[in-house]
Amino acid sequence: MQRHDLNSHFQWQETSGPYRLISDTQAQQYDAAGYFLFENAFSANEIAAVRGAIDPLEEHYTAVLRDKHSARQRQAGADSAITAAINRADAITFSIHLVKRAKVLKDFSRHPVFQGLCHDLIGPGARLYWDQAVYKKPGNPEDFPWHQDNGYTFTEPQQY
Repeated sequence: MQRHDLNSHFQWQETSGPYRLISDTQAQQYDAAGYFLFENAFSANEIAAVRGAIDPLEEHYTAVLRDKHSARQRQAGADSAITAAINRADAITFSIHLVKRAKVLKDFSRHPVFQGLCHDLIGPGARLYWDQAVYKKPGNPEDFPWHQDNGYTFTEPQQY
């Protein structure tokens, strides 16, 4: 696979404090492994509200995928051929651009936890440019491998 022309000079930049939300240990693990465990970030009520907003959108999209006349049709507003190609109604779905369709999701995307994480890990200029809900359905025998979505397109800053 060939790199995008603009991706030829990327160098990982370690995070640097002072941190608003994470600890020095979490920052070090993120720099070394690309992740860390951040427990109890959201309340049960916050998660219930988010699921309550996403579930009907995903159910609608699943129904569209099941419709034989619409099986090849992309989700309204979809602009990713990769996402459209791997959606399967009874296996795995990718419902995209949800913050545009539900106020509770738009508000959640601006949650102080996300603001703090973005500040600490990316910097003060972070922005939301893509959102999606991925539902891997029960009984789906296929693995969905670990990956980084930013590998599909050029993003700036590249550290996203």
